[in-house]
Amino acid sequence: MKWILSRDKLTDPSLKLVYGDFKPWHSLTTREKIINNIKTNFSSQKDFFVYRNDRALPRFISPTRINTYERGRFVLDAMAQSTISDLENTLFVAKNELPEDVLLNDIYAPLTISPISYENDEIQLLVEGDIQGLLVGFNTWSPHWKVEIDRVPAKLFPADHTFWGVKIPKGKHKVVFSYIFPKSSLIWFDY
Repeated sequence: MKWILSRDKLTDPSLKLVYGDFKPWHSLTTREKIINNIKTNFSSQKDFFVYRNDRALPRFISPTRINTYERGRFVLDAMAQSTISDLENTLFVAKNELPEDVLLNDIYAPLTISPISYENDEIQLLVEGDIQGLLVGFNTWSPHWKVEIDRVPAKLFPADHTFWGVKIPKGKHKVVFSYIFPKSSLIWFDY
């Protein structure tokens, strides 16, 4: 998470305070807390400390190695024990979720990832690599999200147990993630 809002001052030295020159919530008296809450209810202005987390991973990464595991819970266990560098450079995946064309022994290059647009139901990226690469997006995996590489459907698979993974061929490509609303979820009302 890149931005953190808190009613109290946080003590983690890796977080950079970018806003907040008021008294922390925990140090307010009961009377001050009540007055603060009343002000908030009528003015919709809230006193939050705002912190920037410079250790946050970007929205998309391109890992260069793959670690596979028997089940999703083992993926999560391995990730919990990993460093930030491991999380950036490794695709953690359950064996049964790895597509057949994503081979463990292949070499995967770091990709250059440039966002084109972010919408609620569509994300467009320009992705480039000297050789094939792996792209992991930190959006929750769902079978309703689809991916196209240069307008050709590609395989989207669960990466890091819950995010998006897609294999990217070498070269420069436009990658488009689209949410396809399931028809069974549509509710029509006839007035």
